[in-house]
Amino acid sequence: MKAPKRPIDASASGASGGNEPSLRGEVLRLAFPAILEMTAHMSVWMVDTAMVGRLGSEALSAVGMAGQIFWTITWVFGALGAGIIAMAARSFGAGDTDETSRLASESIGVAALMSTLLFAVIRGAAGPAANSIAMGEEVRVGMRGYLSVMSYGALPILVLLSGTAILRATGDTRTPLVIAGLANAFNAVADWVLIFGKFGFPRLGVRGAAIASAASFALGAILIICVLLAGRNGVRLRLAHLFKFRKETALRLVSLSAPAGLESLLMDGARSVQMFIMTALGDVGFAANQVAVSCESLSFMPGYGFAIASSIMVGQSLGAGDVKRARAGAGECLRQGALIMGVIGILFLSVPQYLVRVFTQQPQVISQASLALRTAGLFQVVIATTDVLNGALRGSGDTRTPLKITALGAWLLRIPLSYLAVRLLHLPLVAVWLINGIDWVARACAIAAAFRSGAWAKSRTPFRS
Repeated sequence: MKAPKRPIDASASGASGGNEPSLRGEVLRLAFPAILEMTAHMSVWMVDTAMVGRLGSEALSAVGMAGQIFWTITWVFGALGAGIIAMAARSFGAGDTDETSRLASESIGVAALMSTLLFAVIRGAAGPAANSIAMGEEVRVGMRGYLSVMSYGALPILVLLSGTAILRATGDTRTPLVIAGLANAFNAVADWVLIFGKFGFPRLGVRGAAIASAASFALGAILIICVLLAGRNGVRLRLAHLFKFRKETALRLVSLSAPAGLESLLMDGARSVQMFIMTALGDVGFAANQVAVSCESLSFMPGYGFAIASSIMVGQSLGAGDVKRARAGAGECLRQGALIMGVIGILFLSVPQYLVRVFTQQPQVISQASLALRTAGLFQVVIATTDVLNGALRGSGDTRTPLKITALGAWLLRIPLSYLAVRLLHLPLVAVWLINGIDWVARACAIAAAFRSGAWAKSRTPFRS
């Protein structure tokens, strides 16, 4: 069925793009469930880090390195979601729920096939990655064990991420939140039981954290498939179309997802290379970095949530032919995201030590991690700007501009300067965090210029039939 064209919220639309209060409310309706959902997803890693941190700096370093490698590889494949949102939001915004359902079915089929390749890549990377780090044998053994188990978590995670993208494209950011909450509550309990050996289970340490995480991904994937089969907002998963891929759809999906995947590879790859560079800081310095990253990840949630809202609003508004509302929606997402992340930045500047102590009780780690987190507080508004405007461009179908900007910032600024600071000048951890801030400032300026140009609103190429 093809319904009449409509923007995100018919009550909040119009030629003018909607009045300000309704636009603000629409942004909040989309963003806050996405923020809470991503917080729940990140809690898998944060709970692992907090609990494993009680086992010592070696275990903390092992989970930190292995987790970075797992998510670097996973987010490359998970970039499929960027293409799904761009395509499905356009068709849903145009009122074509039949096409959106067909896209949803094909996307889940693609995700299921890609998950087997993701499994093989992560499992194959476990040994070489562990052997390549300049740290002790206990850290290497922990890394190998964690990645070997987490490779099984790769099988359901792409289905979970793709199903989440489908729901978001229809404007439903609440259901993914509920699913993430259930899955991560399970993870927290399973972590405690398996890491420390409660209720008669063996004490598995790092490997127990990986088992809990992989099982939580499987639970989330099962739940989201059940929701899609039941249908949401007129969009329903159709088993008959699950593996019947249309050539046109496949080409569109690749043209949108491949740049986003490459961007993720370049950004997370840069983080991984930077982590290998920072192994020269020693166990204490490296563990302090992992603790600071865990704390800072809390601030990424608002930026991520408002980026999702921006992507949905721009995609659906362009599908409905309302460019003015697309621009206004992205601007409102930017204002709200910058405000919230600015407040978090003040928190990081004021009381970093209280946040750090959640993850470790080692005085030297607390000292270095607190200084790194205080440095991160200076750049929170800049990070919000980059994330939200990246989301706006991706929602319009422009996934290439964020790719170019990320590549230049990560590999021409972040990596060379980090190597210079740590390996050649032997500077402390805080120097690396200042370098990361410089990278964010450069990328924020570039993405803001790209958004102001307005080219994203004119290009229709990825959606031509």
